[in-house]
Amino acid sequence: MNIIKKIETADKKIIKESIYLLDSEIQDSIFFNLSNDLKYEYIKKFIEDKNLYFYGYFSKDELIGCALLGNNPNEYVRSFQSFNYKIILHLMINLKFITLLNIFFAYSKIDIFFLDKNKKDIINNNINLNLIVIKNSFQSKGFGSIFLEQILEDLKKIERKSISLEANNLKAISFYKKKMKFTEIGYKIRLFKKQTILMRDF
Repeated sequence: MNIIKKIETADKKIIKESIYLLDSEIQDSIFFNLSNDLKYEYIKKFIEDKNLYFYGYFSKDELIGCALLGNNPNEYVRSFQSFNYKIILHLMINLKFITLLNIFFAYSKIDIFFLDKNKKDIINNNINLNLIVIKNSFQSKGFGSIFLEQILEDLKKIERKSISLEANNLKAISFYKKKMKFTEIGYKIRLFKKQTILMRDF
């Protein structure tokens, strides 16, 4: 039996399984460059903070997918204020300068400099999908579509009109546009991959 649910209690087993799953499938995110302790804190924050959301997809008690979302970028930044210095210090010690620059672009909003005001407002005032992953052996079987549709249905109760996300490979972009009915609205500046911004109304 498959179950999709919002996780609201920090369970060590679920957090550790989520770290393994994210590390196995997503190697080009800021999350991947963190230490295991920071990754644990990062996911725990998404579970416990009222402005952040963590969803799990379970098949017979096995975690096969997870998703991390935030109310909007401004609230996301505020939620991580006490945690940011740990991330920055870790990245500096480990000479992850490209990742640090990408964080700087995001926090200073240089990354959306070329977007028009209307598109910036859409991003700044609605739900943002930070990370989503489905276990490799369950991919291309419809699990990703079911997972995201269930999350979107659950988020309708929140007073937001739309959801945005970023993707940097053609396969992911095609999935969101063709199967999930997202619309491409622009790009975010990143080193060294262009991040395509996609959005969809609830």
